[in-house]
Amino acid sequence: MAKDLRENYKIFCSMVIYPVIPKGMIIFRIVSTAAHTMEDVEYTLKAFKEIKAKLDAGQYDGDDIAKMTIE
Repeated sequence: MAKDLRENYKIFCSMVIYPVIPKGMIIFRIVSTAAHTMEDVEYTLKAFKEIKAKLDAGQYDGDDIAKMTIE
């Protein structure tokens, strides 16, 4: 999902994963600045809605996420 956001939507974000948060959860970390416009915010919200729809449709492989965790 983060790769999709970066490569296809040109939105830089990093992921927060286990052990910082519980296993099975992911938090996206994005940074907004005063240089961002309301259009940027609206674009980002639209991108997150599209990413959520892709997630709900099963387009992301959970095994890839599981490989990112630290045991």
